[in-house]
Amino acid sequence: MNKIIIEIDDSVTPEQRQDPRFKKLLQDCEKEFNDPRSDLLKLLIGLHESGHGYFARKSGATNIYYRGPKMMWDSRPEYNCPAISRSAIVYTRSPNASVIENIKISLAGYIVRRELSGYPNDAIAIGSDLGSCRDWFYENVGEDEAAFNAAVADAEREILIDLRSPKTRREIWDEARRFVAVIFPKRSEIVANKRKMNQAA
Repeated sequence: MNKIIIEIDDSVTPEQRQDPRFKKLLQDCEKEFNDPRSDLLKLLIGLHESGHGYFARKSGATNIYYRGPKMMWDSRPEYNCPAISRSAIVYTRSPNASVIENIKISLAGYIVRRELSGYPNDAIAIGSDLGSCRDWFYENVGEDEAAFNAAVADAEREILIDLRSPKTRREIWDEARRFVAVIFPKRSEIVANKRKMNQAA
């Protein structure tokens, strides 16, 4: 099995890297991701990201790609501790997307995972998605918490309606499996890909 190595974000200082909590979390996460029994975990991570990805594409976003696990330091006062981003999606928002469409992208990860798997994200992951959503709203719409909360409620209602479609659910699950194949390839897939590259060379 090809060992999964967790990237460390450039923002993590040398002192933070030496913090016993950081070292332990990194060690625990590398062990977790390299455990042969972690297939469900990886699929749930893929389901979360595919929720973001599906609604990003639907809104007209471009330059969409995923990345794997990354260690960082959560400097928010209420946490101030090492943290792991198990995955992420990167994309360029469409200038033509509505406010609700943009909010749906941010919320879809944890809503899709909750509704399609029955295994909800933890509070930190949900709070992170909501936090980035709030940052975007405040910067592009206005610093109005009541308006933000109303928009979040509207976006969640729309996502739940979208998820009633079997076609939508199937496309999101298919995307989740593609995510796992790309971000967490199994040894057999890595060998096959290397053979294809060697044959092409």
